[in-house]
Amino acid sequence: MRLVAKMFLLLGLVVLGEGAYLAWTEWNANRSWPVVTGVVTKCQLVDEPGDEDSPSVYNASLEFHYEVQGKNYVGNTGFSWASNDRSIMESKRRQYAIGSSHPIHYNPANPAQVQLEAETTARSFAPAWVGVGIGLCMVFVGLCALFADPEKQPFLKRKPPEGF
Repeated sequence: MRLVAKMFLLLGLVVLGEGAYLAWTEWNANRSWPVVTGVVTKCQLVDEPGDEDSPSVYNASLEFHYEVQGKNYVGNTGFSWASNDRSIMESKRRQYAIGSSHPIHYNPANPAQVQLEAETTARSFAPAWVGVGIGLCMVFVGLCALFADPEKQPFLKRKPPEGF
């Protein structure tokens, strides 16, 4: 039983470490990317009407032009900004008005890959949180099994096979 508990604990620590590593790399993914100035050329707010069970969702999309080492690029955010609060999206639209200039982080290995704001979303951390959660559960179970007193835990007592 102790061997299984130790293996579970060790595997839990490995999974926990992998989840923490994923979180760290996601957090730092684009923060070190070089910055150029981009000019907003299109700003669109789209209302996706909800139904009786869910409210409307407002999506904002930007298109911007920027230059890296003499080459022109067109970037966009797709509809990556969304909220069911229209005032938040209207604020984004005012902040990124057509013709306004903003810093843009670009991937030095692929300048077409950009991030308008150097931040990550909760959704991008999902694999890391899953790994951390599973790892923590495995560590907890491994520690409980490792330090459990078999005399006080009837389910841990070994019973002789029937027929002896």
